[in-house]
Amino acid sequence: MNGIEEEYMSGIEEEHMNRIKEEHMSGIEEEHMNRIKEEHMSGIEEEHMNRIKEEHMSGIEEEHMNRIKEEHMSGIEEEHMNRIKEEHMSGIEEEHMNRIKEEHMSGIEEEHMNRIKEEHMSGIEEEHMNRIKEEHMSGIEEEHTNRVEEEHMSGIKEEHRNGIEEKHMNGIEEELTNGIKEEHMQSFRHAA
Repeated sequence: MNGIEEEYMSGIEEEHMNRIKEEHMSGIEEEHMNRIKEEHMSGIEEEHMNRIKEEHMSGIEEEHMNRIKEEHMSGIEEEHMNRIKEEHMSGIEEEHMNRIKEEHMSGIEEEHMNRIKEEHMSGIEEEHMNRIKEEHMSGIEEEHTNRVEEEHMSGIKEEHRNGIEEKHMNGIEEELTNGIKEEHMQSFRHAA
């Protein structure tokens, strides 16, 4: 009976040990699965937070850029209107204004200068010439300035030369003002 009892007991113990091992392993697996789940969730949350952060930043940047654009445009319009006010000339024909409209771009060609030569009438004061010099945009080379100086006709008074900055003239039609406005805005859009 002792031998049978021992075998019986050792069988029970072995089965008991196997059960403990299985429970231990399933506990470890469950804990492992929980950890994987947590890591997966924290990875998802982090990625989600990063995406929210990026979307938030890109929204802020877009709003910032729009504000800068609006401020830039309103500044340009105000400066443009002030310049137009100062630039009214008295005896310039409509053909001249249409040509200026087409030619006010950063890379004004030599043809522009030849036209200006033809259109400078003897009654235009020197004040007009100096303003035109200063107002030609950044693409006009020094050669352009030198040519304008050489092209002053004999009837242009010296006052005309120094005073182009204050170019107040009165006989220009509304088309002139609208044309200059469109040109200036176009060139600023290109620059932006």
